[in-house]
Amino acid sequence: MTKEILAKLMNGVNCVVAIAELKEPESYVLVIATTGEKYVVPMIRKDGIGSAYIDPKIDKKKAVFLSEIVSTIFLEKIFPIFKYTPVASEAPTGFDHTVTKFIKPTGMNYILPKLAKETLELAGYKLELNKATDSPFIRRDYGTQIADNPDFQKQYDAEVKKLTDAGVTYEDLPSEIKTQYEAVEAGVKDGLIFVGPAGTGKTWLTMALAAHAKAHRVDLQMDPTTLPEDLEGQYVCDDREGSSSTWRFQEGPLLRAYYLGYAACIQEIGYAEGGTRSCLNKYLDGTLQIEAKNGKIYHRHPNFVVYATMNPGVGTPLTRALKNRLTFIQVPALSEDEFISRLIKHSEFINHKISLEFAKEIFKFSQLIDNKAKAGNWHESLEFSIRNAKSFLSTIFVKPKDFQDFADALHAEYTNALSCDYDNTQKLITLKQDPEMIGIIKKMYSFYDFFKEEYAEEALDNLDSLMPSETSESYDYNPNDDETAKGLFSGDQLDNIIRKYSGKE
Repeated sequence: MTKEILAKLMNGVNCVVAIAELKEPESYVLVIATTGEKYVVPMIRKDGIGSAYIDPKIDKKKAVFLSEIVSTIFLEKIFPIFKYTPVASEAPTGFDHTVTKFIKPTGMNYILPKLAKETLELAGYKLELNKATDSPFIRRDYGTQIADNPDFQKQYDAEVKKLTDAGVTYEDLPSEIKTQYEAVEAGVKDGLIFVGPAGTGKTWLTMALAAHAKAHRVDLQMDPTTLPEDLEGQYVCDDREGSSSTWRFQEGPLLRAYYLGYAACIQEIGYAEGGTRSCLNKYLDGTLQIEAKNGKIYHRHPNFVVYATMNPGVGTPLTRALKNRLTFIQVPALSEDEFISRLIKHSEFINHKISLEFAKEIFKFSQLIDNKAKAGNWHESLEFSIRNAKSFLSTIFVKPKDFQDFADALHAEYTNALSCDYDNTQKLITLKQDPEMIGIIKKMYSFYDFFKEEYAEEALDNLDSLMPSETSESYDYNPNDDETAKGLFSGDQLDNIIRKYSGKE
């Protein structure tokens, strides 16, 4: 019977499960209401002991059923605060019957607590709820989290500028992402995971959502070597001046985010291994408190939220437990138009705009090398993305290149990685000599017009304002001028222009 009822509770069929927090400190009440029966069980923690009080007037069979519900592990899953021992008695005298809010049971289909409220009122409980009386969720409110901390403000300002420069705004995000974010903001969901190919902007999405909420963002990068203590914390040698202890517990970034209410952005969650995944499960389960390795109890801040990213097919498949704790959002691969648009924006960001034709050729090359890598059975699990193109663009911007330099820079960002895990040296040489490969690189190079004469003339015009006199035929080169002109040019380009202008060539 109990198992059948639990199955119904899990699926939200013809019943309501609600946990209400009471005005009395560390006191709650469990409400189970079906179409035919209504049960109210006060739960109080006092002096470190949790007790659930079952009314002795309840029929014995029903009392046994309630006792099983309270003591089963299932209750810990939906309401994992404390363990409660069922007691066949009324709640202690003087017990405050004022309900202040509802708590969403973790992992449960939750029906709005209209029936739960009616049940509590019939049992003599007084409801003093906030305006959202029909919502079991606690809305996230980051308030002055960033403004009150100079370091947080600095990070926030830098990330907002980065988002603005890249043209990433909350308003332009896909509707699916905004819908899920609004659910997170309302307290309905605690974690989102963005799944898609490399370079599609998953990390940018986590940054954009945290910035929109003005939440302090903690970035956690997973890899196969990440350990639970890297996230939760560990004991380290206490070398602080005046300390009397040998060891101290150093809290990890995920633990701090948990109890201080930050947005934890877990990158490449697919790389997390066994013990680390178990650690993540604990924090993603909606638990209201956890015990860390130092034996201290940490309470979950209502603002704590997790944004995760994952490349499909990379790392190991997520466990069922992790899948059940996150809401999945698919981020599709970039189309040709999106690829070209982002690359041109990046060229504008580094102050050296490329032509549309050049951007198209880089996209074609990215597709070509991806196809050849797959057809060549290289063994390496590589994924070429717009990151490769942006890095290549930034490299060739540093100074003018001849064709061989141009080709070498391109290979460094794409093909050379095909020999990083295995000895594929000869195969790599053969690939670079492939006629189709050379042909597309030559075509790409034909659109390479970064350093035409008009660019150099424009550069000289811009530099005129930095010189002491427009009529001077010679100018004594001062190394400090490099700093003055920083931002207009970089590297050898600046040196060559100054030497040419000052007649020092």
